[in-house]
Amino acid sequence: MYVKQLGTAKGTVLVSRTSINKLESSKTSANYAAEPSVSTKLVSSQVKVVNNRNKNDIVTVNKLAKGEKVKVYNSKGQLLATSDGAAKDTVIVSIKQLGSSKGTVLVSRISPSKLESDKISVNYNAE
Repeated sequence: MYVKQLGTAKGTVLVSRTSINKLESSKTSANYAAEPSVSTKLVSSQVKVVNNRNKNDIVTVNKLAKGEKVKVYNSKGQLLATSDGAAKDTVIVSIKQLGSSKGTVLVSRISPSKLESDKISVNYNAE
């Protein structure tokens, strides 16, 4: 059975069963969890991209909460890397090569028990 929308907060529904030529059963309560909320979008001042020559490129994201993860995408939206959860307030993502010329990456945040944030665009310089 599908219900259009129960709401965004956690709650309880009552469920019963009706069979052919029978009366409705007693109602049983069933709890449901709140819908997950969306992680807060990063701001560009939190993200630094270093496009290195002859070694991995580095994306550093600061001012994170413990356990938050970061996803880095190329400018076409293809996933390049996902960080481990932040141990403190910073994650460092190593990417094999972004390319030798300047460009843009898209970066998002995933807070524990939340959905991925909107992506922000961050420019980087040529090697």
